[in-house]
Amino acid sequence: MALIHANVAPRIGVAGTFDVANFGDLLFPRIFEREVAERLEVAETVPYSPYGWEHPVPLDGGRYARPLGAWTDQRCDELTSDLDLLAIGGGELIHHRDDVYAVYYDDDEATLIQRRPSGFFIDGLGAHREDRCSVVWHSVGVPFDFDSETTKRVLRALETKTYVSVRDDLSARRLRATSFDGDIHVVPDSGILMPRLFPDVLLERRMRWLRSMGWYPAAGRPLVVQGSAWILQHADGVGDAIGDYLNRWGHRPVVTLEIGPTHGDGAFATAIRDRLGRSTRVFSVPGTVTQEDIVAAIAGAEVFVGLSLHGSITALAYGIPSVILDLASYTKLDGFARLAGFTHLRATETTVLPEMIAGAVAPDHADHIRSVAADFTRRVDQHFDVLVELALVSWERRRTGDPAPLRELARSLADERAYSSALRRANEALRQRLLEERLMWTERVDGAKAAQSGAGSDESPGRA
Repeated sequence: MALIHANVAPRIGVAGTFDVANFGDLLFPRIFEREVAERLEVAETVPYSPYGWEHPVPLDGGRYARPLGAWTDQRCDELTSDLDLLAIGGGELIHHRDDVYAVYYDDDEATLIQRRPSGFFIDGLGAHREDRCSVVWHSVGVPFDFDSETTKRVLRALETKTYVSVRDDLSARRLRATSFDGDIHVVPDSGILMPRLFPDVLLERRMRWLRSMGWYPAAGRPLVVQGSAWILQHADGVGDAIGDYLNRWGHRPVVTLEIGPTHGDGAFATAIRDRLGRSTRVFSVPGTVTQEDIVAAIAGAEVFVGLSLHGSITALAYGIPSVILDLASYTKLDGFARLAGFTHLRATETTVLPEMIAGAVAPDHADHIRSVAADFTRRVDQHFDVLVELALVSWERRRTGDPAPLRELARSLADERAYSSALRRANEALRQRLLEERLMWTERVDGAKAAQSGAGSDESPGRA
């Protein structure tokens, strides 16, 4: 059967920084793949990142993106030939500062400037190619105002994009400042859909693992706190504010959580433990755990207090109150707070934390959390419906116009769908078996530790 290109089913690329040691970045391709498969099981989703499998990180769980490589005509031609649609996002991708990626990839700035990740993220595949392979912006963030040259560049890029979506109104405002007069859709971050990826039954098993390692209290819901090296100078103030809250509203365990090893979360966690450890039971979830463990730690909390955008989104998705620790004045946190109606829970100084935490856990706030989560979920679902429809349109446009092969094409798609389903089930079974083996090993270790410590010991292994 003759096709304009070889894909017998839609082939969708998704590009972002999925190769850095940061919880939120690594979530994007997993959620994207799941949501596309839910709507169009036969489609193949392919993640791409600047370095991809050339820069593996422990937190990726062995799920590697393909390397984008340098932004060249040859590479853009290859992607155009291979894909029916390329989605850029999510994440803070629409900016010209290629040099800032150097610290995340342990490389020098000159190399990142030469590789030019922004070429893919902003310019896409080039205007003359995007009539063959549609390029969309998938709920991206715009972290900076544009200078005059970047304004012209972004405007040229916007004019060739099939569909443009950003994750908050502040990002939309920066794009509109380019004088672009097309549609810009504000779509909440896709992380709100993570309960479909991490169901309660899985999180219960991961919580057993965290508790068996002494990283989480044996019972009850703790206060979970997270920060990074970017706010390390505020760690003492955060620790004192949390201590003040506990003294005024009742003591409970505290858990420090490392969500972004690449951002120096470990240094902040250590500082919090040092500040609180003499008066409060402090447990610590290290940066070597899985994404599932991070979600379980937040979903099991009474309240999450953190700098991580996806920490707050995880809390929202699972109905957990959160206080946004925006001590570094991040646009993405301001944008999320406004979109969710959480501006009263965005802390820009440490002295307001005790009252904010008390307000977050107040019973009347729970209804607002549920309402926002439901609204965000509905909007993101509609967004994925649009993306899949655009992929189908692009794919159909690229195949032959002769209607005769349609019956053979339908058979090919049916075969591909059956193969895809079988492969996905096999992979899931393998992952489940590995998880069960790991949990069995954990339970044996836990039993051995308990036997060694003796039944009469009351020392907590998670005490800092």
